[in-house]
Amino acid sequence: VVSVGIGDSYNDQPLLEAVQIPIQVQRPNGQWQALDVPDVHRIEAIGPQGWSLAMQRLLDDELLV
Repeated sequence: VVSVGIGDSYNDQPLLEAVQIPIQVQRPNGQWQALDVPDVHRIEAIGPQGWSLAMQRLLDDELLV
């Protein structure tokens, strides 16, 4: 079992810190929220598009630890 978390803002930081594969997507304005999460993977896409791209990369084994 591998845990994955996807988020874009401060309220997602505890989730991203708790999982094995933390993934950050861009904010609606296209910027990155300044999060202090070790080994976070940044996806260059916003909201649902970012989630979709993150899931595709996971399925393609690009982000697995």
